[in-house]
Amino acid sequence: MNDVRSYSQLNSYTRCPYMYYLERVEMVWQRPAAWLPMGSAVHEAAEAWELSGRTMTLEAAVLVFENAYQRETNNYLAETPNPRFWFASGPYKGAEDIARRFKLGREHVARYIAWYEKHPDEVPITLTAGPDTGKMLVEFPFEIEIGGIPVRGFIDWIGYDSDGALIVRDNKTGTTPGGPDQLATYALAVQASVGAVVNRGDFFMTRTGKPTFPYQLTQVVKTELEMDYVRMDTAVKAGSFPAKPEAKKCMFCSVSASCKYRV
Repeated sequence: MNDVRSYSQLNSYTRCPYMYYLERVEMVWQRPAAWLPMGSAVHEAAEAWELSGRTMTLEAAVLVFENAYQRETNNYLAETPNPRFWFASGPYKGAEDIARRFKLGREHVARYIAWYEKHPDEVPITLTAGPDTGKMLVEFPFEIEIGGIPVRGFIDWIGYDSDGALIVRDNKTGTTPGGPDQLATYALAVQASVGAVVNRGDFFMTRTGKPTFPYQLTQVVKTELEMDYVRMDTAVKAGSFPAKPEAKKCMFCSVSASCKYRV
């Protein structure tokens, strides 16, 4: 079993340890959903626009999205070719939702670009010293230790908000933002990788076209996060995967088809 952790692992284990077991230990089939390739494709378009120095046209950024969405959707279809077995999104069944999100994703990209064109002071950092001089801090990869546990991941955006505060920002294409533990993971990664202290973070919601209110990433939050990673790592290594079935969670669980505890 891979002993390198990630925030997504922590989130999965916290939500339901048995779901974690089915996903990451047994690696059973996971039900796909059209929002997954849409999210990946919006992220790819946002990254391309930022790395262009924000000179890329909206049309070009949308094209990046379209190509990425088609590629990622085809990857999911290769494993689950019948859209009837995909998650529905409200009244929209699999095939209908795949087509619908091709249009929705283009709108998300347009809203992302529109926000930053109206707020040009919110810019990602470009490193000016060290071996990574010239590197823009978007989709920034990291591998650090948190509480002695190796943790890796990617940070969507590291830069300054409208108040001039250094922040970590995660792009979200869904309806709800993440929590402070995700942003605190990124803050610790920035400190370890770049040497900058980050005490603030937010989520850019491409559905609404604006960031959330900022989360204050205090030392208390970061210390509690370290404890969470240690507890999760210890439990996984001990083979502790108790089920936490709840109707709402099970409804949107990608591995529920293989779960004997689902409700």
